Order: sequence, then structure tokens, then C-alpha cells
Amino acid sequence: MVAATHTVPADDFFRTADYRAANLPERLALLHLLTALLANAVPLVGIWQFGWSGGTILALYWIESVIGHMGALTKIRLHATRAPKQGHFRYEPVDSRTARRGSYYAHYRTIAGIFTTGHGIFLGIILLMLAINRPDLPQVQLDLRDLLTGVGVIALLAVVDLVIELPALESRSFFWLENHTGKRLSTVLVLHLTLIFGMGAAAWLDSPMGLIYVFVLLKTAMDALAGMARDDAPIGSGFPKQPPQLLRWLDRFLPADPTQRRAGRREETLDEYWARGYQEEMSRRHRHEIPVQPPTKDRDATRA
Repeated sequence: MVAATHTVPADDFFRTADYRAANLPERLALLHLLTALLANAVPLVGIWQFGWSGGTILALYWIESVIGHMGALTKIRLHATRAPKQGHFRYEPVDSRTARRGSYYAHYRTIAGIFTTGHGIFLGIILLMLAINRPDLPQVQLDLRDLLTGVGVIALLAVVDLVIELPALESRSFFWLENHTGKRLSTVLVLHLTLIFGMGAAAWLDSPMGLIYVFVLLKTAMDALAGMARDDAPIGSGFPKQPPQLLRWLDRFLPADPTQRRAGRREETLDEYWARGYQEEMSRRHRHEIPVQPPTKDRDATRA
């Protein structure tokens, strides 16, 4: 006797739990993109509707980066608690030959702390110099009331972004966590460089608001691109097995490595070098995914 099978109609499939689970990464990506766009809309609305100054906007972006790093660190700790992997406690950076292995929490905190502190000091000096030397430019002065309003809205959106991720956090891989939080670091690094040169040019050209508009639009575009990137990418993504054609073309003009000649070794070709780097990177990623038991001697090993 053949058991009867139940077929889900095509129209009803999109309401099943399997479909919802399969499309959870896409839905989360859309929600993260929405919160990112709303957060970037705060300074735009502040400038165009409420006349917020450029100094207020730049200070708001610095605080927004601090809030973003706090959210990323919170996700790292929660992921280490719910899905402990070797990468949480023995993280290997890409250049692990020169870096000390420790927790990923400490690795992220160190890099974010260095750039955020340096950015804050530089921004504070610039705003102080403008306030002292150019008090006749109200568009670059800092308004604490407007700043607190913007910080409150962005902090609320950051909490929403964190809550959105909580249901799926346990099922996420460490590779996802590294990419997800790494996007925050890469975005902040580029924006810090943009801010450094942009503020210097604004002071030189005596027209700060035009450059601030460019800065705001660049920040929005970068956050949108980061939000649209796939968070559920497979572990082997992002590193092609073959070197790009542009790199092959450049390799023809690069000089030979003198260290290999002095050591009496055969010079490594580009394909051999690329294959070795690919294997090392894939091995690094897979080691990070090994399930482990969190250390018991330290109550909070992810802070080590």
C-alpha cells in the first residue's frame, strides 16, 4: 500500500515555514538595508528641514560610528554565547603570521577603538579650530540640542537593527559574523579618510556645506551597498580560485622576488602563489567554524 503524499499548492508554498526559513537571509538583508537608509536619512532631514549645522552632522556621524561598533560588539558576544566557534576564541586574522591570536571580540574592539579614537580627536580639533577662528560661520558650529536629537533617533534604529538579527543569530556561521562586522570596519575606515581630506578642503575653500552634502551622500551610498551585500554567502565566496586577469597583466611588470633567489628556491609563479593563498584562506575559514566549548576559567572569554 502506497502512502498518500501531500503536495503543497504553489500559491500556498510562499506561506510555509520552509519558505520563510529559506528566505530569512534575504528578508533580514532588506530589513538591515531599511534601517541603514533610515539612519542616513536622519542627518539629511536635519539639514534640509531643520537647518542642522555641518559641525552637528559631523559629530553625529562620529557618534553613529561609536553606536555601530557597540552593536557589532554585542552581536559578536551574543554569537559566541549561542554558537561558540573556534574563531571566537582563537581568531586568526588574514595575516596571522604577524598577528597575535586572541578572541575576535578583542580583535574587533582594538581596530575599532584605534580608528574611532583617532577620528574623534581629529574631528574635535577641527571643530574647535573652526569655532575659535571662524565664529562668523554658523553652518560649522556645533548645536548640542540638535546633536542629542539625532543621537536619540540613530540609537533607536541601532537597537531595532540588533533586535532584527537576534532570531537568526544562533544559525549564523562565524564566516557570516566576520563579514557582517567587517563591513562596519571597512565603511568607517573609508569614511574617516574622506572626512580628513574633506574637512581640510572645506576649511581651505571656505565652503563647508557643499562638501558635507557630498560626505552625507557618500555615507548613504556606502551603507546601502553594504546592506545589499549577501550575508548568507557560502564560506568559499569572496576568494576566486584563479587570479583576476588584471593581476595577471600587472604580474608581467613586477620584478622577481630577490629573497627566493638568495635562498636558492625556484621563483613562485602567480598561479602557484594564488593557489597557496587560496588554500591558506579556506583552511583559516574552516578552522574558525569548528564548534568549541567556551573557556570556563574566564567568565567572559570574548573580552580577553
